Amino acid sequence: MPRLSDILGQPQAVDLLRRAVASSKLAQAYLFVGPEGVGKLTTALALAGALNCESAAGEGCDSCTACHKITAGSHPDVFVLVPDGQFIKIDQVRALEQHLGFPPHEGRRRVIILDGADHLNDHAANALLKSVEEPRPTTLFVLVSATTHRVAPTLVSRCQRVRFVPLSAPTIYSILERRAGGGGVAGEPEGQTSPAARRSAAALAGGSARRALRLLEGEQLATIQRTVTILLRAADSPGVVDLFEAAAEAGKDRLEVAEALDVLRTWLRDLLLVREGVDDRHLINSEHLPQLRADAARLDHRAILRRLRAVDEAQVALRGNVQPALALENLALRMRVAP
Repeated sequence: MPRLSDILGQPQAVDLLRRAVASSKLAQAYLFVGPEGVGKLTTALALAGALNCESAAGEGCDSCTACHKITAGSHPDVFVLVPDGQFIKIDQVRALEQHLGFPPHEGRRRVIILDGADHLNDHAANALLKSVEEPRPTTLFVLVSATTHRVAPTLVSRCQRVRFVPLSAPTIYSILERRAGGGGVAGEPEGQTSPAARRSAAALAGGSARRALRLLEGEQLATIQRTVTILLRAADSPGVVDLFEAAAEAGKDRLEVAEALDVLRTWLRDLLLVREGVDDRHLINSEHLPQLRADAARLDHRAILRRLRAVDEAQVALRGNVQPALALENLALRMRVAP
């Protein structure tokens, strides 16, 4: 289990929580809000450790019995509620409430973490509201959500918001290095990957460490990069048959297509920057600079912008449940360089 000092890329959130713990002025409930995969749940668990650690109170040690139990998900005073199917349901909240009338079993604080507070159904949100409204000095609620507007307004109004921001590529790379070295968090994948793959995943993750980790699972990153290559070749091919075959080959998995469109967007963005002579340090795909320069020399400014607009349209179509292969066919057609 990470300590508060181990949380990367969220200095403002961590400083706010550390000062609240040190001054014993914690709110009754917090709402951790920010993009997916930027450390909200990890920080919530670190806060639980800081409040219950047997060796380093206020920080967490990752070595005492309490910290080990929190990591393993077996601490009797730290509860993590996640959606059961599509929602966090009222039965889950009622089961939790059975513990709230008693003092903590082992720790100094009982910490209730709702991972996916925007998935509370109406009945569960109302039931939880009653518990949040009745302050218990030994119980802390932490609601975790990627969005505020999907959380019941009555709950939001009773929580102190803690904002989490997208992570920089160097921060994500540091997280990936830590995972590769065996310093992972419970429930997150570890594995041996090359430094080059970790750099690519960090650059393409869009500020989300979770997404970077997903890109490194199995052949995910290589598959997505192959899909992007197929689409670019189809857009440049004079043969219509090649285009439809490429779209059919690349459009079998909706999630992979969505990831490939994001990666394609970063490639086109870099092409535009290279074309305009922007410093190479600002490139996401800097490891492929020779190819970027070759493509930028071949495509003019308008052609690159047209391809970017085509990607935007394909992403909108994919979110609208258009068949992935059809979205890719239209994309490749619209990306073609005008004669």
